[in-house]
Amino acid sequence: MKIVYEHSHLNGKEFLQVRRPAELQEIIDVITSINGDVWKKSSEESKNKRAIKNGQPFAKVYDQKSINRQFKESFRTHGWSRKLHKYFATPDERVAREIMGLPPGQAKEIIESYQLTPYRRSNETDFMKNGIAIEVQLGKYSFVAYDFFVKHMAFFISGDI
Repeated sequence: MKIVYEHSHLNGKEFLQVRRPAELQEIIDVITSINGDVWKKSSEESKNKRAIKNGQPFAKVYDQKSINRQFKESFRTHGWSRKLHKYFATPDERVAREIMGLPPGQAKEIIESYQLTPYRRSNETDFMKNGIAIEVQLGKYSFVAYDFFVKHMAFFISGDI
């Protein structure tokens, strides 16, 4: 794959260039090592019936699951791994602020001490290493904002990134 466009969210790339150049190079190496053309298939195989119009042949589309598997294998070879963060939440803002950053068991106890219901939650990112989180998003562009402002913000607040 080629890196055609870049968005350095909150100067993230610049941070990596200065403080984590080895990890930045690994990210670039993983992206450029994937040959997306190998993972093209006809839209008939992908059950994309909208590609059929007026008797035209099936279009070629990328097999996103196969490309995701390739990213997973490549990042894992470089020591990156999935990160799952489990925690408890409450709709009570005052209590939520009080439990921010506490271990899950302690947070649950505090929520219950206020006679509130603790809601079990979890947050996951595709790859993490040395305080850097990566989310691979092929399609579903509507989730990009969620990744930035919910998932990665939670990892930032908890000190993981």
